[in-house]
Amino acid sequence: MHNPIRSKFHQRLVLGFALFLTMSTAIWGAWDAPESAQNDLRAVWQRVQQSGAYTFDADVTQTDTPQASVLNAGRQNRQTKLHLEGQTDIPAGTLHLRMWSGGGSVQLPNSAAEMQVDGQTAVMRQGNGPWQEVDDFSGLFAPDGDFLGYTRAATNVVRHAPEVVATALGNVKITRYTFDVDGRAFALQMHAQMRAQAIRNGLPATAQVELPQVYAEMEGQGELWVGADGLPLRQLIRLQFPPNRHDFASAAAIGGFFRL
Repeated sequence: MHNPIRSKFHQRLVLGFALFLTMSTAIWGAWDAPESAQNDLRAVWQRVQQSGAYTFDADVTQTDTPQASVLNAGRQNRQTKLHLEGQTDIPAGTLHLRMWSGGGSVQLPNSAAEMQVDGQTAVMRQGNGPWQEVDDFSGLFAPDGDFLGYTRAATNVVRHAPEVVATALGNVKITRYTFDVDGRAFALQMHAQMRAQAIRNGLPATAQVELPQVYAEMEGQGELWVGADGLPLRQLIRLQFPPNRHDFASAAAIGGFFRL
């Protein structure tokens, strides 16, 4: 059955968040050996797993650009902006997320769409409206309900020299990690999780699950700020997706903060 809440927010979440707070891969050209930097990033992810839970907030801008074709003549770029806040509990396998778009404001809680994931159950609502059960699509942007799960797809990670940056909490010493996004590695992770979920839902173990091609062809760059305690503070991601069946290519810019 068509679900109006899911249809309204599903594409934005998938393409915008893919999505959100991903820690992936890197650009060459810093002062450190790439294998050492990659191990550092894995260690950051492991510390977060040990901490058990964290909160986050992020701003996402998605731009859809029409490709040159007769059907797209005269069409303009389309831009969507989202603000997201939420928390994830890794041991409990739960995720709670609020999303504001368009004229929505964090000062108006009822203007947010809200999603909760608990195990195999996912529900969503608009403002104070009724909760509606939806398919658990959180694995598309938060593998296992963990926005930091994308570190497992990291490659070519580069560690930069420590520096001091100004934040809302004052001056903070950080180490920046820059990276490239390995779309195929991410798609393979998603594929494995989608197949496991399908089997839990009753699909035979011999059944085939299609690899999400849009992510296999995804490219991107980003950086992660890590504090002196070895935990993540901020993540910046830029993703590019191949043209869809409507000949629109999508790009997403995501900037977010962690609080552990």
